[in-house]
Amino acid sequence: MKIIKRFILFFILIVLAGFNLHYFIFSIYEVKIVVRPKEVFADPSSEIKVTVIPINAMGWEVPLRTVKAKFKILEGNDLVTIKLVDEDNGFILLQSIGTEGKIGIYIDSEYSLFPSYIEVQILPKTV
Repeated sequence: MKIIKRFILFFILIVLAGFNLHYFIFSIYEVKIVVRPKEVFADPSSEIKVTVIPINAMGWEVPLRTVKAKFKILEGNDLVTIKLVDEDNGFILLQSIGTEGKIGIYIDSEYSLFPSYIEVQILPKTV
């Protein structure tokens, strides 16, 4: 009889731990948009990567999950060339053509309530 009670208790603890893991760690609650690098210069070798990262209830990046996102360059389309767009994994890779200015990117992701708009400043090349 003690073995059955311990097994039931163990089973209940495992189920509760599974629900907590799903609720706090693996569920997406919001998204964060990250632009790397922070400073971009007017150099044809400069690349800009804009990534949409899923965030869980703890404020961490959700493991083993990605966010679908659509990207549209609204401003400064003539300042960059698009090297790679991966809407399924939520990132876009841009390359500067060597002209300074401002780029405006419209981002509509799967888990955000409203679309986002970010601006990336391409700084003058310093010697």
